Amino acid sequence: MILELSTIVSEMKLGEFCDRYKGVQVTGSLFQYLEATNSNSDDELKISVQEWKKILIEKGYFARHIPKEFGGYGGELDIVKNSIINEEFSKAKIPDGLVVKA
Repeated sequence: MILELSTIVSEMKLGEFCDRYKGVQVTGSLFQYLEATNSNSDDELKISVQEWKKILIEKGYFARHIPKEFGGYGGELDIVKNSIINEEFSKAKIPDGLVVKA
């Protein structure tokens, strides 16, 4: 069965996630310091590194193929889905789960 990219994205509700977390700042990370100069607003959504990773794993956007018992999402390894997630995160300026702690 071949799925169109738009079908895969809608099944994952990726668009809604990106709208909600667009421009999120991950606090306590090197990413935070790199993005601080590009910040346009003081009321941006700020989330700790630990909380951000937890959210991403729960939604299946990080550690997708890592079994749940080892702290991952427990899904299958899917290069197409991973590519879509990465592209949409990049468009919305959302950091991935590989946020480096400061």
